Amino acid sequence: MALRTRLAVVGTVVALLVAINSSGLAQFNSEPTVTPGGPHLQSHLVPGEVRHSLVVVDPVRQAIAVYHVDAATGEVTFKSMRNITWDLQMNKHNSDKDLAPEEVRAALPR
Repeated sequence: MALRTRLAVVGTVVALLVAINSSGLAQFNSEPTVTPGGPHLQSHLVPGEVRHSLVVVDPVRQAIAVYHVDAATGEVTFKSMRNITWDLQMNKHNSDKDLAPEEVRAALPR
């Protein structure tokens, strides 16, 4: 990940943590928040009682990253990162089985 993108993600996390700590809990908004350091990055905060989920979306790279933020301490844990290029080319997927990006690509019609 490029330095500029990393800084934009860190900036998003810091901004959301400040919002959480200053208001007790950031308002959940279904509209994405565009980060100042990377105009194409978007973030979504899904509040929870024990932990909040922060989803950072990079539509240019077609990738998502997920972080958990402990509601009590504000500790941020990086949970996952995935390129969704192939996922978005599927016509349907309705299963409990998680597919790795390579499996998704292999399942696409050629």
